[in-house]
Amino acid sequence: MKERVKILGVSVDNIKLDRLFSKTQYYLSQEACHVIYFVGMKTVLQAKEDESFLDFLDSCDHTIVAERTMEEKIYGEKNSLSKEKKLLAQRYLERLLNRMHKNQLSLYLIGNDEKEMEILSNNLEQYYNRIQSYGSCIHSKMEEEEVDAIINDINAVAPDVIFILLNGQQSKEFLEKNRLRMNVKLCLCIGESEEEVLQEIGLELPIPNWVKYLGFENYYRRLFDNSNFTHTILKKIFQKKMQQEDLETEKEQKSKE
Repeated sequence: MKERVKILGVSVDNIKLDRLFSKTQYYLSQEACHVIYFVGMKTVLQAKEDESFLDFLDSCDHTIVAERTMEEKIYGEKNSLSKEKKLLAQRYLERLLNRMHKNQLSLYLIGNDEKEMEILSNNLEQYYNRIQSYGSCIHSKMEEEEVDAIINDINAVAPDVIFILLNGQQSKEFLEKNRLRMNVKLCLCIGESEEEVLQEIGLELPIPNWVKYLGFENYYRRLFDNSNFTHTILKKIFQKKMQQEDLETEKEQKSKE
């Protein structure tokens, strides 16, 4: 029986790295398609408002938090991070990619940003060149013919693992319609993970050379990275909702005493 805890009403796994990886090795020995969803702040906020999305998350084999604040809430601030200050999701991806590299397993990438996909493919080729890597881009409308072509390509390749880099709603729609059609053993939905988690698979947009030459990388990220600005606002909203939930829980406990 899976042990899960709730964050803003969304059930996420309370699991150790060794246990998760042991389950992963089992999944890779099976023929059915198993799904592990990496939960970010956007994921939780959407599931809180959308019951069908919440049901989809519950149908996944595992829901792993991929954000620092949530991991600290599950494991406690002192016990959440490793000695390397990496999140469980980061350490899991690192171990998975190393195992795939060692065993020459195959990987299929699905995203909707061609630039990101190219960067990711190049980085994987550089650091994990024994992984057989394939991929396709899918547009936001997810036209039936386009999806069918991708499914046919996946089944022709028969990859061991798929990384889905789509947002929550797109991942839900794609898997609900096609999970049983795909010849794959393990599917990881990582599109809404935090940036530090995605960097573990090599997904990091390049900084212009002139910025590097002047040594302004940190300033560039702070001032010109829209995703960083959006993340800051999202984190404030998320933390406020978590504080409200903690206050409500505390009130309930006091009323029972």
